[in-house]
Amino acid sequence: MRAHVVVGDLFSPIRGEFDLIVMNPPYLPDGDGDPVDLAWSAGASGRSIIDRFISEVGDFLSQGGRAYLLQSSINGIGESIERADSEGLDAQIVGRRDFDFESLVVIRMARRV
Repeated sequence: MRAHVVVGDLFSPIRGEFDLIVMNPPYLPDGDGDPVDLAWSAGASGRSIIDRFISEVGDFLSQGGRAYLLQSSINGIGESIERADSEGLDAQIVGRRDFDFESLVVIRMARRV
């Protein structure tokens, strides 16, 4: 198996289509814009990176490719599923782990055929 790893602002440094895209975005609401906060903070709603990812990921998936997104229940899992649907992606929860204060889910997405 071969992996290609790049660093950049979401999809900006890449071109082409991929069979597998995995995303563990910053998802906590708030943060004051300090660069240290970028690892965990995703704007006031906690969805700034999640929404961008869902809106753009379909353009980078190969036919039959899959994207996996880790998301917290504090960010509206249903909203992500609906957004993916509106972007022409089939999306479903394929993993879930419940904690005292939140649940983490893995959402699998693929371009609708």
